[in-house]
Amino acid sequence: MLDYCLDINERSFMRVYTPDAMATAFPFCLYENGYFEAGKNYYTKRSDKPMYLLLYTVSGCGVIKVDAKPRYLPAGSCVLIDCRTYHEYSAVSGAPWCFHWVHFDGASMEAYRKLLVEEFDVLNVNDKVCLPRYFDQIHSILNESNVMLRYVTFSDIISNILLILCNTHYSKEVHGEVDSDAVRIACRYIEENLSRDITIDQMAALVHLSKFYFIRLFKRFMGVSPYQYVQISRVNRAKELLMSTNFRINEISEMVGFSSATRFTKFFSDMTGMSPSKFRKTSYYMSNET
Repeated sequence: MLDYCLDINERSFMRVYTPDAMATAFPFCLYENGYFEAGKNYYTKRSDKPMYLLLYTVSGCGVIKVDAKPRYLPAGSCVLIDCRTYHEYSAVSGAPWCFHWVHFDGASMEAYRKLLVEEFDVLNVNDKVCLPRYFDQIHSILNESNVMLRYVTFSDIISNILLILCNTHYSKEVHGEVDSDAVRIACRYIEENLSRDITIDQMAALVHLSKFYFIRLFKRFMGVSPYQYVQISRVNRAKELLMSTNFRINEISEMVGFSSATRFTKFFSDMTGMSPSKFRKTSYYMSNET
């Protein structure tokens, strides 16, 4: 069954694929993907869809029901759902609920069922670096003209996302709240000071940890070093500014902490595969499929 209200804005998009026999032979196979900025009336109720759903909240908040108990989906949270069973999710009234999503399947999913599906949980990844980057890569996968490489790349991306979710699940069980809080404080400090010079020493002092322990701790939780998190967070902030403002490239470069527009353009291009100017001009389309 399927019941939905597609209350989304013009920046939202979705794409639908028809996998061939070669695609389904890979460990993971892509069926649909998209990015929604959902209003308060958005909802989906569904069952009997023979695939899995990855859903990652960028901002705002949603709510999901897979069993009788509703669970909130705040920014930084990710869920993996077996769409064969009944589930429903909707926006929480207030700010738009902005989220990436991917429908996929594959023989390798059986290995992840018990940990990430049968023991259903909302995982608060607090990762504004790796996961958004992986979803961006999935959204642009059609840019790859080599079909075989496209299939290999998608399987590799899904494997990386599932590894992050498994590590998050494991860390939630065995690591203390003090370590988790230290990383969250450091991430918040980074987000609030992107226009300034940010050093490892500053962050370590902020959370009262030695520099070397802080680096190891941060990478264990976030999957990247503090330095990488700072640089990629700057690119993510730049994306927001490119999409939502008319600031010039050199102005945005200063606002996100790069020493020059040239350095910013090179780093942005290396991270996204396109220049800031091209990114600003790029318009995603939304399929008329539901």
